[in-house]
Amino acid sequence: MIGASYKIANFNSVLKIKKKQQGVNNDLTLNFNLQLNNNTALIRKIDVNTTQATSGTRTLGINFSANYVMSKRITLGAFFDHQVNTPLVSTTSYPTTNTNYGISVNVSLAK
Repeated sequence: MIGASYKIANFNSVLKIKKKQQGVNNDLTLNFNLQLNNNTALIRKIDVNTTQATSGTRTLGINFSANYVMSKRITLGAFFDHQVNTPLVSTTSYPTTNTNYGISVNVSLAK
């Protein structure tokens, strides 16, 4: 798994927005993760000295998210998640791909 994160402080200045809120840093946080997994189950025949895969999958995952602090109580977010599962033995299952993406608005009602 490889991950990286980057924070752009005072993102309003990058957008050329003049409005400055007291006590709030309008930061943009970016996160990226890349994951590669390989799971296998093997049968070993000692008498003939062979090894054979019986099941398993190779999984590739890509995750990206961005969060922007608009005010003390409101945070906007966007995410992208992509998973690819490839079976090692084609007789047991089929390759599958799942993709999720969306936006979120978090509102804090606490003081």
